[in-house]
Amino acid sequence: MLPFIPRKVARNAAKTQVQTPRSKPTDDATTSEQVAGPSQIHSQTPANIDAVTLPPLKGKEREVDPSRPNTLSDDAYAALLKLSLSDHALWLDANLRRVVESSSEGYIPLMHIVKHSSYLSSITPPPSEAILVKALRACASELFDLRVLFSEPSRAMWYGRTSGANDSAGGYEIRLKDWEGASHQARNSNREEWESKTFYMENIPLQYRSIPGIYQFTTSVLLRNNTLPASCVQSISLPRHHQDKPTDQPKCKGFALVTLSSPDHVARLVEEWPWQRRRNAKSMEQPNADLQDAVKFGFRVLKKARWDQLKEEYLARRHQLLEQIRAAQAQLNQREMDMDEDDQEDFAHAPPPKRKRTPSPAPEEEEMQTENENVEAGPVTTLWSPYPYGCLVFVKNVHPETNKTTLKTLFSSAFRPDAGWTTGDGLDYVDFTKGMDTCYLRLATPTHTAQLITHFSEHLTIQTSGLDNAGSTSDSPSPSKPVMMERVEGTREELYWGKVPEKVRRGAVEKAVKGVGASQEGGDEEREGGAGKRKRRKR
Repeated sequence: MLPFIPRKVARNAAKTQVQTPRSKPTDDATTSEQVAGPSQIHSQTPANIDAVTLPPLKGKEREVDPSRPNTLSDDAYAALLKLSLSDHALWLDANLRRVVESSSEGYIPLMHIVKHSSYLSSITPPPSEAILVKALRACASELFDLRVLFSEPSRAMWYGRTSGANDSAGGYEIRLKDWEGASHQARNSNREEWESKTFYMENIPLQYRSIPGIYQFTTSVLLRNNTLPASCVQSISLPRHHQDKPTDQPKCKGFALVTLSSPDHVARLVEEWPWQRRRNAKSMEQPNADLQDAVKFGFRVLKKARWDQLKEEYLARRHQLLEQIRAAQAQLNQREMDMDEDDQEDFAHAPPPKRKRTPSPAPEEEEMQTENENVEAGPVTTLWSPYPYGCLVFVKNVHPETNKTTLKTLFSSAFRPDAGWTTGDGLDYVDFTKGMDTCYLRLATPTHTAQLITHFSEHLTIQTSGLDNAGSTSDSPSPSKPVMMERVEGTREELYWGKVPEKVRRGAVEKAVKGVGASQEGGDEEREGGAGKRKRRKR
């Protein structure tokens, strides 16, 4: 006979059974949230409860969210902790050794290791205590002891933060099982001993190119036919590149320096994986996949003493090659300077071009002929020319902190309106790069080029500051050199204009052919004075 169940209670039980399947996605989401990280945190911790209530992230938010757990496994965290508290770490870090010896029974806070260890402090975001404790209990319980400190109730609500009352922080503490022996060995070790236990490995398989991966790979290689202690691998360091900054984190590029607990292990690795290794079918027959990958990638080992010797030879050879490159570059620069000086001497001693006199020239034509007498004979620019000939000037000894506007004002002073020049028409463009003491000037016509070079040859000018648009004479005391100019011709001129856009080159050619002012609107006007404005045509 079935027991009597009130109708209201039965209805509530039915509702509960119906709603139970709907609550399963929440449990699944919680499970997937925990499995997505490197390890599952106990559900009793508040951090896990908060993580479940957070909305799921999308897109790139998964990569930048600091609250998301890391992707390292328990074995990886355990390997990093072993390296952080190894005998070599205690010998190398005097502060860590002092903390271990001065603490109660060798225990030190777990978060102290996370903050000060070079292996764990570089992880972003830093792992939580729960993740590390789970990894230690799963993979390193034979090497470490753990204990929990419970914090006292906070006294801040009674005394305040400034009263000096110290609350015990609580949390996990860790120690080596043989912490006394480790401290004794660290105090009595020296550098020569650790150097003899260090070797250099190269061509590490791709899947192991990280600190935890190198730890696992080294252990796997050493485990063949032998049993190893739990703390066999003592230290792993990645050699820096010569261009790396001191603040940069070194990345594994396929090689590393590894320190073991015994020199016998190093000798065995050097014997089994020599530097000059021949690859044959027999060497490919390895008992596990790790060793097969080592043979496939050409893994090889070298003692650190031999590696230091090869490094010194490499650095000496590199220094020699750099010196040879510098010497060759200096000779090339000197040769170019000599060629430029020869070109300037040839230009200075070249006879002036012969010109035919036209009978009874008009006043304007006579004035233009006088201006053209200063122009060196060279290729004549036509509308079909690839670039304007004789319109490029190379300038030296300008101030490195100047700018294009200041330089244009400074060099436009050679075309004074009172001398018959039109303001702003002679200097087309200033090709200057910030931080350089040289620049290129593009002039409108060869006549303007000759006037510019003549003016600054007769009036030696020094640009004293970056905003100096007037310049000072060379007679005034200044450590700077006067501005020097030279006309760019031949191959150098062709190479320069070859880098200028076609549209700009065509415009410069048209301007050089027609002359300043002719390409502007009102080109039928007289050069100076005359009728003034052009008359409009009557319709």
